[in-house]
Amino acid sequence: MFKEKVMVEVIFAIAFLSFLVFSDASPASMIGVNYGRLGNNLPSPYESIELLKTMKAGRVKLYDANPEILRLLSGTNLHVSIMVPNEQISAVAANQSAANRWVRDNVLSYYPNTMIRYILVGNEVLSNKDDQSLWYAIVPAMRNIKKSIDEHNIHNIKIGTPLAMDILQTSFPPSSGEFRVLQYPVAIAETGWPNGGDYDEIGANTYNAATYNRNLIRRITSQPPIGTPARPGSAIPTFIFSLYDENQKGVLGTERHWGLLHPNGRPIYDIDLTGQIPEAEFSKLPQPNNNGPFHGKLWRNGTCDEIAPGKSCYQPVSIVSHANYAFSSYWAKFRKDGETCHFNELAVQSTIDPSHGSCKFPYVSL
Repeated sequence: MFKEKVMVEVIFAIAFLSFLVFSDASPASMIGVNYGRLGNNLPSPYESIELLKTMKAGRVKLYDANPEILRLLSGTNLHVSIMVPNEQISAVAANQSAANRWVRDNVLSYYPNTMIRYILVGNEVLSNKDDQSLWYAIVPAMRNIKKSIDEHNIHNIKIGTPLAMDILQTSFPPSSGEFRVLQYPVAIAETGWPNGGDYDEIGANTYNAATYNRNLIRRITSQPPIGTPARPGSAIPTFIFSLYDENQKGVLGTERHWGLLHPNGRPIYDIDLTGQIPEAEFSKLPQPNNNGPFHGKLWRNGTCDEIAPGKSCYQPVSIVSHANYAFSSYWAKFRKDGETCHFNELAVQSTIDPSHGSCKFPYVSL
């Protein structure tokens, strides 16, 4: 499950910030929180910042440059990440004066009392296939913002852009993950686990959310830093998604249940952003009741038998290959009962037979 529209990405929800360099952070301050506000029942900005301070967050990431929030963050020890919204990228990219105005209004008006440390240009722009013109505006916009920052002799604010899971050439299985481009330092802009969801969203529960985030925090705050298999010992700034459950997000239930806190400010489960509290001191978690597979239409009807280990269509082992077989097999078996080749727009009809070797795909004659 994962944070894009497909469930498998929702659970991991990892976005990467390119062009960022972080070298001045202590392990405890490496953990930040995404402060989203897509809810009609959330605490005020003042209350939210007080909660972040109480939770001992080291950083906070905003999805804009909200004036009220930036004023309230003045005098705190929170390192702040602000964002140029997608709809403002083109103007900032096309005109240095527009970039200067953006920096004047959203940075200079608050800095240095508000510890702005990162300016993110857009949010997952390269994953938006509907407006590819913005793809070519990202780097010019970043350059213009950087130039404006430099002209004011500011050297402790980094410029970046968040990228989604498709920055990975390969993402499954996770141990085979590989970046399409390798030369940029990265930080984790969003990662987390949903504490609830719809009945068919397997694994979205409080137990898994607490387990994931607690283990994540221990790893990120470990001293000396653990890093990754490719970069052992590297300190990785990380922002947990998100501060609250937000009731105005998305269609899927998981989209509204990523919070560390309920909208009333109470913790959904015990969490320690410093990584210092032992697991034994946390309250006992409720056992999950949805970690098993959803018994839906594809359950035990024979349509997936040939993609089981050792069967004729098990190879190649990939989500796409197995999904191709499962969709074709299901439609061939149940088309006579009125089923369609749709699968929530994940499937399309094709005249190309994907059969290979001893693997024969079921098909429908139209």
